[in-house]
Amino acid sequence: KISKISFVLPTYNRIGWISECIQSLILQTEKDIEIIIVDDCSTDKTYILTDYYAKLDTRVKVIRNKTNQGAGLSRNIGNKAATADIIAVCDSDDFYSKDRAELILREFKKQKVQLLQTSYYRVDYSGQIENNGNYLAHDFVTKDFLAGKPIYFCHPSAAYRRQDALKVPYKKETNKETDDHMFVTDWIKSGRTIRKINDFTTFHRVLPGSIMSCMRGGSLE
Repeated sequence: KISKISFVLPTYNRIGWISECIQSLILQTEKDIEIIIVDDCSTDKTYILTDYYAKLDTRVKVIRNKTNQGAGLSRNIGNKAATADIIAVCDSDDFYSKDRAELILREFKKQKVQLLQTSYYRVDYSGQIENNGNYLAHDFVTKDFLAGKPIYFCHPSAAYRRQDALKVPYKKETNKETDDHMFVTDWIKSGRTIRKINDFTTFHRVLPGSIMSCMRGGSLE
């Protein structure tokens, strides 16, 4: 029986945005959740905020990497620590609709889903929706994605079954490819499916200097 979601949230030096992200998860309408924060050796005192939220809410758990692992390997660490059957991907500079967990559970209960992608809003520094910032989840054309054609997959809007993610783990990002792009490529190659819905759950912020900003090959934006 699917009744719980683990939000896995890797972070590195996002003290200016992580509080907004965590609060959006704590305030979910679905209360049977856990929030696993993987701090990848932040140097900006992120630990002060994460410790505060862990004391405030017992559903928040903090893992601190002893050495910097990168986003992909930090996601693997969080996925292994998760106790729910369903994992929702998070980025620490994004924030989420209060019904995100509820919508994800609805879809996974309704039919057989391995990976779910929802629609998202593109937001600016202050969290305001940018002009033309509404993006529907894209229909995947597998051969086009594998060929590197411009199909953008909004990774922090995704959720998947933990057992599948452990079998198709993330790889460490390189200076040519992001961890999420490699993950989705491996996911498709493994024969696993992706389902998209038009419900909006994610407020997606791409900061200058971030990995996504620097390595945004294949974006429709």
